[in-house]
This record gives sequence, C-alpha cells and structure tokens, in this order.
Amino acid sequence: MTEMEKKKSKTQANKKSLKKRKKIKKTKKRYIITIILILFILCLFLVYFFIHIKSIKLIDMKIIVGKNIGFDVTPEYLNFGKVIAGSGSTRTLIISNEYNYNVTANIFIFGKIKEYTQISENYIVVEPKETKSISIRVEIPKGTEEREIKGKALVIIKT
Repeated sequence: MTEMEKKKSKTQANKKSLKKRKKIKKTKKRYIITIILILFILCLFLVYFFIHIKSIKLIDMKIIVGKNIGFDVTPEYLNFGKVIAGSGSTRTLIISNEYNYNVTANIFIFGKIKEYTQISENYIVVEPKETKSISIRVEIPKGTEEREIKGKALVIIKT
C-alpha cells in the first residue's frame, strides 16, 4: 500500500467515524428531548391533579381485640376501642364542605386494620355548606387472637 493510499484510507475512516459520532449525538439529543417532554407532561398532570386537592388527612386507626370490651373517644384518631373476637365497632367520620362548590371525599384504609374494615361510602359528593357522615366499621372475626390492630385512613377532599 502506498503512502497516498494509506492517507486516503485514513481519511475515509475519519469520515466514517465522524458520521458515527454525529449520528450518536443526534440520537442522544432525541433521547434527551423525549425525556424532557415526558417529564414536562408528567409535571402538567401532577399539577392538574394536585391543584384540585383541597385537603389530605392521614388519620391513625386502632382496635384492641381482648377478653372484654372498652371504648375510647379520643378525637385525634379513630380508636375503635376494645372488642371481643366475633364482634366489631363503628366510628363516624364527618365531612363538611365550607366551599361554594361541590367537593368529593375519598377514603383509603392502609395497614393491618384494612382487612377488617368496611366503609359505608368510599366516594362521597358533598354539596356547598353541607355535612355528611361516613360510617367506618371494624369487624373482628371469631377466633382472632388478642392483640392490638393498627392502620391509617387517608381522606382526600378534592373538587
């Protein structure tokens, strides 16, 4: 191979390498633009979703399974008291709408107490200046061992 052919071959290799690098840069730019677009759309969705939320409350829940019964009226959390296996306890949540438009309330239960819990309504529409009550019942089946069962209720109020 002559010196001239070597230079020509090297120049062609450099051109191919340059084309590959340009192609890689274009591909990277496309990925970056795509990721930015996806993040932008996600942010718009989250802003839209959260702008409609008026209130979020996380309420502790507790029931004690024992040999006798008892109650606790602590207003800070939903305490269903002490019950005997095979029975249950009910508490009431009051949802008030002080706005001049309808709001909806959703209730979600988490934790060990969830499997024993029933809610009278889970999607509640509350009209302006109206108050609604939602019954939450914890029913403990017979044969359940004596223990304390805890969880949380998440209440979301939105327009």
